[in-house]
Amino acid sequence: MDEPLLKRTNLRQLNQWVEIKEEEVDFKKPVKGVYLLTYDIKTDPKDRQNYELESAAAQYLEKMEFCIMTTSQLFTLYNKIEDGEMKNEELLNLISSTAGSLNLEN
Repeated sequence: MDEPLLKRTNLRQLNQWVEIKEEEVDFKKPVKGVYLLTYDIKTDPKDRQNYELESAAAQYLEKMEFCIMTTSQLFTLYNKIEDGEMKNEELLNLISSTAGSLNLEN
């Protein structure tokens, strides 16, 4: 089996950035950690496989309430906003309410 693309050690850096931002700025709401997963640019998008999460990474994402999305999902969301299919508030709510992998199936 191939190595998972995302391991828990990758997420520790995101946690450090979230903690730094929470200390730097007086937010009324907690800072949301969003991990953007970028595939190998040399691989055609239609040939890219679903990303594999190490089980410890998946548990960590949910525990820390971080959201993970792919660049493809980000572009899909951008296009939905540009085309008027989604409002900015809906996007913010979707990301804010996601703990773990972003699901665009709904």
